[in-house]
Amino acid sequence: MRKLLLKTALLASDAISNTSGFVALGNPMAQAIQQRFKQDGTDVQSLAKDWVLKDELSFDVKRKMASYVYRHGGSTVVLSSGAPERVLAESAKILLRGEEALLAEELKNEVSVIMTQMAQAGERLLGFGYQQITCYCHG
Repeated sequence: MRKLLLKTALLASDAISNTSGFVALGNPMAQAIQQRFKQDGTDVQSLAKDWVLKDELSFDVKRKMASYVYRHGGSTVVLSSGAPERVLAESAKILLRGEEALLAEELKNEVSVIMTQMAQAGERLLGFGYQQITCYCHG
């Protein structure tokens, strides 16, 4: 489960692939995620081959998130990172105990309260989300 979360975090950050693996583009959060990913012994080269970056929506202050479009196998997947309240507001499902579950309004409220408590305690929060899309008609 932890490796899945780290992989999502890395792909939804401003890390890009090149021939030597992933290179973080000045974003300290992306650099920290990349470092943790490598510490866990995960094969970054394999990830770069399996997930091909097709497009990117850089961080935008109105959206409060960045999104990255990848080709993975026969699927197109959008991975996003940003302000947790924005990611939560755009989410219809949540990953609980390794399984996708519908994100009912009551659960959204519970998560929101926990995020507020963590932020008030000084924790830096970043939300991650993904969506598999059926048609990607750009480039």
